[in-house]
Amino acid sequence: MKIAIACNKFALSGGMERYTVDIVREFLRRGIDVSIFTKKADMNMDLAKQVKIHIFKSFLVPHKLKDLAFSYFLKKSFLKEHFDLTLACSRNNACDMVLCGGTHRGFINAVKNGRTGFYDRIWYKLEQSEFEKAKYVVAHSKFIASEIEKLYGIDKDKIKVFYPPCAQDRFSAVNKEEISYLRKSYGLPENKTLFLFPSSSHVRKGYPLLSKVFSESNDNVELIVAGRPIDKDLKNVRYIGYVNDIENLYRCCDYAILASLYEPFGLVGIESVLCGHACVLADNIGACEVIKEPALKKFSAGSESELKALITSLSQNKIELCDPLNQYLTQDFSVKTHVDNLLSLIK
Repeated sequence: MKIAIACNKFALSGGMERYTVDIVREFLRRGIDVSIFTKKADMNMDLAKQVKIHIFKSFLVPHKLKDLAFSYFLKKSFLKEHFDLTLACSRNNACDMVLCGGTHRGFINAVKNGRTGFYDRIWYKLEQSEFEKAKYVVAHSKFIASEIEKLYGIDKDKIKVFYPPCAQDRFSAVNKEEISYLRKSYGLPENKTLFLFPSSSHVRKGYPLLSKVFSESNDNVELIVAGRPIDKDLKNVRYIGYVNDIENLYRCCDYAILASLYEPFGLVGIESVLCGHACVLADNIGACEVIKEPALKKFSAGSESELKALITSLSQNKIELCDPLNQYLTQDFSVKTHVDNLLSLIK
């Protein structure tokens, strides 16, 4: 079998990039021939030598028109070479199956109160065409499936909900001695309740609300920010920088936390649970669909008072999760199961 995957960047970074790498590894493990069509690629990555990489040279194309130009490039490429299946991990209208981690219209509605500009309308039309032309649209949560159906008018029978996988060999729990060692290695306090906030998009993921609540809280809690730098120092907020071994931060913090304005799924919650700790999520986050109490503690999105009360409660009554940690999840998040589901659509 020959599969082509279209993505913005073929590299070990966040979001859809890491998702693409995960499913490519599984396709290769099954002996499937994989070709990557992308705008950028990390040629030093081990996978780069195991797949065929076609890079769209887009330096002459204005940034906001790159998706349109990339779609044209893909259509021409797919006419030259036959593939049994073409998968879209980025916005384009040339593929058989769209793997959707969120929509632009949903993002605009949530983050910008529906205010659109000229290029937003171009992207809407491209997404509309993408969903209409694809044989299947795979939504990474029921939240996303609802957006695709209601905001784009796509027939619900065409939409399949397959939650994104999580690398369970990477995200796992450790004992208390190891947690203490990890806290010391990061210079984190032993006597505080730590809430991990991993983020590369602070406004969308709710940092303004979190920073306000934590800076006004008692000294027994601390927000640990990993990823994009913060603009100023605040009480009870500690910036730890970009971290490659994020799994160790999950392990040594008491909770992971997101207060996102728009979070169609949010693997942060799954990763935290698999590392042995509960997560605190705004109730508009897609991952709330698949995490059970007590591993999930929700608050009303945007509610400062609810979040403040919840943080106080969790610092006074820490949640202890027990093995097996998968008992707190309603789905199998293995890459194998996810790829099984994808391939089942073409049989």
